[in-house]
Amino acid sequence: MSAVNATLGRLHDERSAAVLAFSCRPHSGSEWGVGWNYLRLLAGSFDRVTLYVRDAEDQVPRIRAELARMGMIHVAVSPIADTFFYPLFRKPAIHARFLTVYYCLWLWKAVACMAAQRSWRQHRYVFHTTWVSDWIFSPVFLLPFRRKVLGPMSSQPANFNECSADRPASRRRLALKTTLRIVSPNCLNALRADAAIGISSKPLSAFPWARCPRRRVITPVHCELQWTGPRQPQRQLLFIGKHLPFKNLDLFLVVAAELLRRDASLHVCLLGDTLRQAGAIDYLQRAGLSRHPRVRSEGLVSHARVAEHLGGMTSVLLQASSEAGGTVGVEAISLGAPVVCVRGYGLDTLFDREPYPLAVPYSDRAQFVIAAADRVQSVFADYETYSRAVLALSQRFSMQASENLFKELIDDIEGTSGLR
Repeated sequence: MSAVNATLGRLHDERSAAVLAFSCRPHSGSEWGVGWNYLRLLAGSFDRVTLYVRDAEDQVPRIRAELARMGMIHVAVSPIADTFFYPLFRKPAIHARFLTVYYCLWLWKAVACMAAQRSWRQHRYVFHTTWVSDWIFSPVFLLPFRRKVLGPMSSQPANFNECSADRPASRRRLALKTTLRIVSPNCLNALRADAAIGISSKPLSAFPWARCPRRRVITPVHCELQWTGPRQPQRQLLFIGKHLPFKNLDLFLVVAAELLRRDASLHVCLLGDTLRQAGAIDYLQRAGLSRHPRVRSEGLVSHARVAEHLGGMTSVLLQASSEAGGTVGVEAISLGAPVVCVRGYGLDTLFDREPYPLAVPYSDRAQFVIAAADRVQSVFADYETYSRAVLALSQRFSMQASENLFKELIDDIEGTSGLR
């Protein structure tokens, strides 16, 4: 009996955490990369960490291999299989529109598995790390006797390239989101959480997250790419990422066509996905670029090749996407490649204290194309100045800065609140 009490006492004294992540994968962008960086923050602040993660694609073997390489023996991985609904959601038409619904189904299964495992009860903290939106309710916050931390939250806007305030569908979507934010059980997320973490201050200031006792802006987006060689003079406009609807490849290509018309020496390069999808080929044809000699696609490439494009060439990354921040934007500025984005929808959302200088407002598609092309040309005209400026801005996204902020938050919780 004394041995059991000693074990329980040791577990109570150590900092231990259970982490729930739908997506978590090393050396990846988007939510996978954010989930992985968040796990690294936890591993640096806790004595014992258990990651409950979706057992899909190549997440689990890649996570375990990287943990072993980094010597993180105190981090355990507990895979949670997909629900039996998953084959239905694999259909492209359903996947794109109802992925969030499937996420909710998987989330409830994951929490049921966590609650059924006796080892989970030994953790002092529970973290819900990814896919937190205005209306998704996390059953993690129904679990008793644990400190609960929500985040990192981002404010994911509707796709500006498809929606406008004067469209009935947009008005209905806004009304639904507002209603769900106020009346849904999601308010319990904020009321029962000990802390909330946001990628920027905007989501933390909105109801109901503003009710959290502790709110911190910690951006778990970092650059692990390196480039030490010289920068080639060849100028190029880059698109990096999957050809998903919110990435707005069609808008990027229209801006690219305008720049190619103005500049006979400019090249355009697409990285991160193949052109097998009919949508991508149609976009190229509509923009008149399907057979253009200065437009090429390299498809899926290595991280070393991405670093070569961003650090080894005179490149400008054009973010035409509707996503808050984005890993590739931070990687670009960390290697001195300026990023032109849509104001309020791209890299600029990660800057709270001062405006990001290369954000272009979007109100009308035709006006944006001209304004974005003008901004890209001004960057190329004084490339070294802009390159040094964005490189200085990238310092706030260092892993060390995030670790310091995260440890301050945990120390604050430990020092001022008791276990529930």
